[in-house]
Amino acid sequence: MTMNHDSLCDRLVEQAGLFAAHLEGADLALPVAACPGWTLRNLVRHVAGGHRWAEETVRTRSAEPLPAGLLRDVGDGSLDPVAAGGSDEGAALGAW
Repeated sequence: MTMNHDSLCDRLVEQAGLFAAHLEGADLALPVAACPGWTLRNLVRHVAGGHRWAEETVRTRSAEPLPAGLLRDVGDGSLDPVAAGGSDEGAALGAW
């Protein structure tokens, strides 16, 4: 199925919202089987970083790739993932 630009953006926001809904009440210290050594908190930080990286790329209309540090840095676990990116705020890129 081919999707247009607006449909893809809507789908991204929808999926981010579903991910955030799964985080409500979750134990963020749980290990993530598909990511050895990571906790749920690390995974959410990583996903939120990807959203922030994409948002910055779009917002600034960057002609060059931005540093991927936000994606690679899983952090020390002190971030509140629900407040910082487990929400769909980073995915809601109206400029797309």
